[in-house]
Amino acid sequence: MLYHSRDPASAIRPVPPAMGDTVKIILALSMLALSAGAWGQQKLLKCVAKGGAVTYASTCPEGTVEQQTGIRGSAPAGSAGTPPAAPKSLVERDAAFKKRMIEQQEAQQKDARESALAAQKREACENARAYLAAVQGGQRLTRTDPKTGERAYLNDAERTAEEQKARARIAQSCN
Repeated sequence: MLYHSRDPASAIRPVPPAMGDTVKIILALSMLALSAGAWGQQKLLKCVAKGGAVTYASTCPEGTVEQQTGIRGSAPAGSAGTPPAAPKSLVERDAAFKKRMIEQQEAQQKDARESALAAQKREACENARAYLAAVQGGQRLTRTDPKTGERAYLNDAERTAEEQKARARIAQSCN
């Protein structure tokens, strides 16, 4: 393999041998990683030699007694007895994306409605408390007569009734 230098004055030189070694190392490591998955499915055996020496291996050498340990290697990731799912097509992924976006928008709208409702309830509570404070404060309260349009001042009995109504509004609004 040859490569061109960026310097136009220099000649074409061969690829340094270190680059070829790097490729070989990467290839060897990837083969090792692939073979590790197959080893994970093998059984672990106890091998007892004639002198009593014990070794553990996937296969016992000749002249040793093989005993089952009941230990199995772990299965490779993703192989829990089900075949791997087929990759989704572009149309399926697009439909799933659109569905997620619609669900997200609906959730945002729901949160906005809930926060607006909470703000209205909080404002109604504050208004009811302010009205109760005004009724209890001893100020002269007026009411407009619907027939004549004139203002009429509340007497003590009407003030007590308004105070009870204000307390009922607070109980309703401030829960």
